Amino acid sequence: MLDREGDKMAATALAPVSRSAPIPEAEYAGGWRFADVPARTVMVDGVPISYRLWDDAPAGAPALLFLHGFRAHSRWWDHIVPFFRDHYRVATMDFSGLGDSGWRDRYTMRGFAREILAVIADAGLAPVTIVAHSFGGSPAAFASVLDPDAIRHAVIIDTRMILAGVPDPQPIELQAFNASKRIYKDMDEVRGRYRLIPSSGAVDAGILDHIVRHSARADRGGWTWKFDPSFDPQLTDDPDRLVPPGVSMPIDYIYGDRSGVITPELAELIVSLLPNCRAPIVIPHSDHHVLLEQPVALVAVVRTLLMRGPLGAVGGLR
Repeated sequence: MLDREGDKMAATALAPVSRSAPIPEAEYAGGWRFADVPARTVMVDGVPISYRLWDDAPAGAPALLFLHGFRAHSRWWDHIVPFFRDHYRVATMDFSGLGDSGWRDRYTMRGFAREILAVIADAGLAPVTIVAHSFGGSPAAFASVLDPDAIRHAVIIDTRMILAGVPDPQPIELQAFNASKRIYKDMDEVRGRYRLIPSSGAVDAGILDHIVRHSARADRGGWTWKFDPSFDPQLTDDPDRLVPPGVSMPIDYIYGDRSGVITPELAELIVSLLPNCRAPIVIPHSDHHVLLEQPVALVAVVRTLLMRGPLGAVGGLR
């Protein structure tokens, strides 16, 4: 069961996608297909923001924008994109300080929201549906307040929303990543040092290897992490970090039943603070990193939500 309204999982949610020819820019590993396309850049407040756009869908197709979490990057979605790109214009992006985007002296919630809106405008995605994991959920909600016409719907996954009324989390354990900049001698050492934070359930080896290879960049004869180590996921030095009240955007909220970030009680609290949010949907056998641990289940749920459409809408996106 998806939610308290009693909607059932659509039987076609994971139906295979037919193609007349292979995707030339796809990479295959461990049975998974990883979408790839050259990155584009849009400048936001003097910093380059990297994003990628797949325009394979028919003209007039609805648009999706996938947002990553803390110390992650857009390539976390590469194994998910192929399930959607036939019927949607699909984009992924890197927030500043993460992935292939530039770094800032100071990070703010409004700044991240502006980056989202800049990518939407540059790629011509509006009105877009956002699918956001973890840290990406709060900037998505903030962006919808700044420009309600740009975002029609959001699917938010295992996000501890930075909202008034949501208690602050316990300090995140970051011992796997020293705040200082480290140089590793080769990619094998990078793989050996990589850890998902918080700790995760089982992740397909091909998916994890793909993510690790895109998490580091060459530096001084070795390799270093792409993320800015000064990035604070709670944005505690930002006095305006709370998502403003009055988020009217339709939202669907998903979390893992074993998540160390979201409890059932916290999920219900978050949903109660978002006036246009349906009851939370639970993904079985998943910790926090739902898109890595249970990608097939997540694709099925997201496809179903898109077919059903936002709360209050007549019909779905297709």
